[in-house]
Amino acid sequence: MNLKQGSTVSFTGTVDFAYKEWSGYLLEIIGNSVTVEGTGSHLFHGHGEQYWDGKGGAGTKKPVFMYLKGTGSTFKNFKIKNCPLRCVAIDGSNNIVVSGFIIDNAEGAPGTAKSGKEGHNTDGFDIAKSTYVTVKDATVTNQDDCVAINNAHMLPLTISTA
Repeated sequence: MNLKQGSTVSFTGTVDFAYKEWSGYLLEIIGNSVTVEGTGSHLFHGHGEQYWDGKGGAGTKKPVFMYLKGTGSTFKNFKIKNCPLRCVAIDGSNNIVVSGFIIDNAEGAPGTAKSGKEGHNTDGFDIAKSTYVTVKDATVTNQDDCVAINNAHMLPLTISTA
């Protein structure tokens, strides 16, 4: 989604993503001065359990779940379940707020998933080449980093937990 400046988008219901081995994003949201939110009744289901092989990016080709890019934008209240690989990639952004995200990859945990079918490299938030990023009130249950910072030039970054 490449949104018109000033747009507001609300998601309701369940959005299920079908299985396909590829190296891309299941959902891209790009926009300046936009607000994108999930309502109380929504869920994004990436069906990572169909991809997980315990090898992350070194195994089966897996898409990254979500890509966010914007300036002066707000992304809030997303419920995300079972990301195939990294969950939320934030890149090339400035002055964005990401809040109220619930990322749940608990089904990929060792001892929960079948041996050899665990989630791996399911980073909650991967942030690169961005400035003034605020991540707040987020809950991440996964098998890797909750927040990974991939560019040393991004300052400041604010992270808070619920």
